Amino acid sequence: MNELDFKPKLIGQNYAAIEKETENWEHVIYKLNDLQVGWKSYFNEPLTPQLVKDVLSVPQSTITFFIKERFIQLDPELSKLVKVNRIKIEKLIEITDFPDCIDLQEEIKYLSEFIKTKFRSGIHLEIERIYEKKQFFFPDEIKTEIKELNTYFTTNENENIVLEKVKAICENINFFNNLGANITDADLPRAFTGNVETIKGSVKFGELKGACAGNPRYHVPRLVPHWIMFKKEGNALLQSVENNHHCKTKIGGS
Repeated sequence: MNELDFKPKLIGQNYAAIEKETENWEHVIYKLNDLQVGWKSYFNEPLTPQLVKDVLSVPQSTITFFIKERFIQLDPELSKLVKVNRIKIEKLIEITDFPDCIDLQEEIKYLSEFIKTKFRSGIHLEIERIYEKKQFFFPDEIKTEIKELNTYFTTNENENIVLEKVKAICENINFFNNLGANITDADLPRAFTGNVETIKGSVKFGELKGACAGNPRYHVPRLVPHWIMFKKEGNALLQSVENNHHCKTKIGGS
């Protein structure tokens, strides 16, 4: 087949990654709106995208100083003392009686640590996108991007061949599973390891008619091509197809 005739085919999606990344974003949005309330209460100003960037850039050890410094900047009398250089801000912080900021401090620490742990590159580049009408929200564009980044396609015709054969095997096994069998990817030969994964079917064994091999409370297993099937080296099925293609090419050219 001419390479120009090749058309990528959908292998599948990394559902676990999509679910986890979506949950992480939903939690961040929730905590940002939560922080928005605490920030407004303490400073009497909205938590803007730029302030979020500033907050997330502050080292954990200086969050308290950051909060008190911001309080002084927003207080007309205190900020005036600093501006005319009558007193250094560090000294002013020492002698000023601030409202209790422990809760606000803990909220910032938690959010900052969560983002560092769950988002490799942080969220600085996305902050403007998730803020609208003085609220933080989870835009459809980011949801789509998460799905696209975790969606995988074939890259050549040999992969297309393997994918179609694996899909056919999955469909045949799913046929018997829907009649009450309980076959999972663990029951398949070693060559299928990494090529097939088991996900929950739409019904439970208890909803099927006739004798079933599975627990009535459990979902009927559904086999699908594994999204990672061509990402790992040494795919036995793919190597078989490639070797066969190489032999035919060699024979045809001799």
